[in-house]
Amino acid sequence: MKPVFILGSGFSKDLTEKGRHPHPTLSELSIPLLTKSLVAGIEGESLLDVATHAGVPISILGNVEHLMTFASQEMPWMEDPRKKMLRWLHSEVSRAIAQEFKLLDEENASVARNHQAGHEVLYSWHQSEATVITFNWDTLVERLAMQLPNNVREGSLYQVSIRDVAHRLGDNQNVTIREQPATSFQLLKMHGSINWYQAATGNSPDIYYNPVDPGVLTPFPDDAREKGMRGLIPMIIPPVLDKSVFYGNDVITAQWTLAMDALKKASAIYISGYSLPETDLATQFLFREALEENRQCPIYLVTKAASKEEEILKQRYLDVLNDKSNEQGRLNIHNAGADESSLGLLAKLINKKGP
Repeated sequence: MKPVFILGSGFSKDLTEKGRHPHPTLSELSIPLLTKSLVAGIEGESLLDVATHAGVPISILGNVEHLMTFASQEMPWMEDPRKKMLRWLHSEVSRAIAQEFKLLDEENASVARNHQAGHEVLYSWHQSEATVITFNWDTLVERLAMQLPNNVREGSLYQVSIRDVAHRLGDNQNVTIREQPATSFQLLKMHGSINWYQAATGNSPDIYYNPVDPGVLTPFPDDAREKGMRGLIPMIIPPVLDKSVFYGNDVITAQWTLAMDALKKASAIYISGYSLPETDLATQFLFREALEENRQCPIYLVTKAASKEEEILKQRYLDVLNDKSNEQGRLNIHNAGADESSLGLLAKLINKKGP
């Protein structure tokens, strides 16, 4: 049995807190993102303009998660031209999110690498061969992993069938990449990633990844990945009520299957920066089923939430555990407060409890 770590946006925010622009939550990013000019499209037009043209209800225009949900669903009352516009809007929102987080990842990479507590947490994952379940789209964990022995890279961390995007080109399909052995933690990115790509048409089951730092292990021409990404969009899945539109992909399905298996067998579960959104029913059902079977597993929730928000968070997790008053004592909440880093508290907790 091995430990499982569950990460939300609070983890990335804490990891980059000393940077000039710490990683935001998506709700904090919503308005700046929607008012920026399109990544590809009419010059000067924003995502908010396109969403308005597509008839997106005013009540959800200020929330990127809700907007992506609306744009990704096949609503039965819509005519084909509007559906097509909404699919294009979803693609543009995905591109905008990927572009924004890529810039933040590059800016904050050195800050994250120099975070002492983050370094300790990373090595605990590596040594215990933990399963890390993240709901974040950023690539901070992948960038941190390059500090590990043997230069661990994405290809071994993901452990699902995702190929380097350079392999899309015919001349490169048989090129072998010398990946390092997967004797480290496994990384499950439940909502996709800014460096994962899928066909814009949605007609292909393939997902490709673009390495955050190709380095010398990838013997492709310099422009191979740029060419390989043509016609692709970032694989970004919002935390929505209904993810069925995304579950047709074998890679995404495999990740959820691996997560279920890991949670059922977990020796301990550590949660950092993840609020278990009420809109994300799939994740709630995942936790309910896995933890119904794994009844002996202790759960350590690390948060910086104020007392009122902490109580809401506590009740949300206890509801999933079907233990309203925590009579079983499985849920252990540790609040870092205003003066301590959540990651610092998590590192202390791991060292104290052990994997």
